[in-house]
Amino acid sequence: KAVEIELDDIEITYSKEDRVLVVVLSDWHYGKKVLKEQLLGDNEYNSSIFKERIDKYRKKIIEEIQLRNPKKVIIVNLGDIADDPQSRTYPGQVHNQDVTGEKQVLQCAKHLTEFILGIRKHHNKIEVYGVTGNHSDDTLNADALILGITGGWLENTDILVDTKKRDFKVVKLLNSNLVFTHGNNLRGGSNTKENDILNIIHALNLQGKNTYIINGHLHHESGEGINYERKGVPSLVGNDNYSQNQLNVSSRPAQMFFLIDRDGMTGRNKVYFD
Repeated sequence: KAVEIELDDIEITYSKEDRVLVVVLSDWHYGKKVLKEQLLGDNEYNSSIFKERIDKYRKKIIEEIQLRNPKKVIIVNLGDIADDPQSRTYPGQVHNQDVTGEKQVLQCAKHLTEFILGIRKHHNKIEVYGVTGNHSDDTLNADALILGITGGWLENTDILVDTKKRDFKVVKLLNSNLVFTHGNNLRGGSNTKENDILNIIHALNLQGKNTYIINGHLHHESGEGINYERKGVPSLVGNDNYSQNQLNVSSRPAQMFFLIDRDGMTGRNKVYFD
């Protein structure tokens, strides 16, 4: 089924307070398959469950738009939006997928485009950004390719899509600086991770400012910071072999969106799918 692009003229009465809604798409792993009998708990994941979860997420975002009436909506893919169309991230990956190859790329781009257009029906100022994850490589980077396809489909609309292939994206909103990255470039130890983040802030000349580092990759919520805030966000997948048996953490399927005003990040919202 082709992507149907339909844009309505929307009149929005903005509030006196400036607000921006930041919608994060973290570790969607479209094409991944999780069987609940292989894990502790009852989480499972496949392309049908993926669709149910992003539909619920979109509805929650629309409710927030209607409640908060932001001046702008920022949508950011934090990487690994597809599970790896080449099935080469780890041995035997193809056996844990229900969509592979070109279908994984094209179907994921279609779902992403329809997700954006669903939000566009309720807000007429949307910007889309993305960073690259680790479930693809420089030969075929699924994150960059999917965002590029989506940007091409939306080229003649009023939706801004930044298709530049980057490991980091910095978006300046009101008095805040948001640094988006997948998170695989941050080391695991508390001191080493702190050093990596401080080096990023220094390289971007963001010292002493309202700076927020937002990353995915580890599939569960976390955060810390001194004179900045790092927010690790959960995955759409939830508990799987990676989180349970390699990271040894519990991982509820969830996504997060944030509210930014002139005081900084004033809203941190989670949507659970279990």
